[in-house]
Amino acid sequence: MLGKYLTVNGVQYPNPAKFSLSIKNNEAVNLSEVYTELVSVNRLYKFGFTATMQVTSYWRDKIIADCKKPLSVVTVDGETYTGRLRASGLDLEENSENTKGTRGLWTFKLTFTEL
Repeated sequence: MLGKYLTVNGVQYPNPAKFSLSIKNNEAVNLSEVYTELVSVNRLYKFGFTATMQVTSYWRDKIIADCKKPLSVVTVDGETYTGRLRASGLDLEENSENTKGTRGLWTFKLTFTEL
């Protein structure tokens, strides 16, 4: 999917199994006495994403370390964003602890929110 286009703190991450972008606009909309909209724009185009990744125990440890950092620099498709990378779920695949060269295969759910 994204391949070499997704990096976190300068490290190229493996391809996500699922990837969803989100764009949020922070605006306060009020009505005047004559019912026209009065808009106060606080922030437009606040970038974020959710991703599901299937990784080995090596990548699990690396991603957990990145999620514990207060801020991360993420590059998606050539655009760089600074924000919070957080884990929202982690599942061990059944019987994967028997896979040679790893302590298990994991499905990781990540969220990123731009500052």
